Amino acid sequence: MNIDLLITGKGEPGLICDEPFPEPVVAVMFDPRDRQLSVELEDHQAAILNITVADELAEDLRYADMIEIGTVMENAVTESIQVPLIVLEEDSLPPLDDLPFRRNSVLHFESFAKNVVSGQPVHRSDLGNEAALKTVMDATQMVAPQYSPALAHQRRLEAAPRAPAPHNAPSFGPGAGGGGGGRRVPGHTYRKTPAANRDDNGERD
Repeated sequence: MNIDLLITGKGEPGLICDEPFPEPVVAVMFDPRDRQLSVELEDHQAAILNITVADELAEDLRYADMIEIGTVMENAVTESIQVPLIVLEEDSLPPLDDLPFRRNSVLHFESFAKNVVSGQPVHRSDLGNEAALKTVMDATQMVAPQYSPALAHQRRLEAAPRAPAPHNAPSFGPGAGGGGGGRRVPGHTYRKTPAANRDDNGERD
């Protein structure tokens, strides 16, 4: 599995993968002290990425609270979600109730891809293979992403104009309704992923 970290001009981060994770992604953890990313999965396992984040990109991760997750297979985007990005500071985690919801928006992913300005590899299944260092999603795909049939259908639904709600439509109190497809995963406990080869001087001032 190969994964790139991409950053937009507004500092929005995303991970682009060349195959899906074995379980749904719940959140991404970033430890600024060793500049290591890990991906938390719904089955409580963690995928620790094997390439540290460059200093200049680490600064953008510090200030983000969401991160895009995209999967590109055979030149088509097959998955696009937005999940919480948790920055680990002094071995503490934020209150779970303060974390944003996981979302699923193809248009949001498309906007992200078209505005990418920098990036780097953050995981390679074969680190010794120079051919594996090529980008997962090339510049042409970012400007005009191609989608799997399922995501293409979802994109059309998202882009379709919506009729205004009638004046006599019932109103709902806080907590009712959708929220852009976001949801929490019941029973999931966010935890710190143990970091290997920690460098205490890895944190930037």
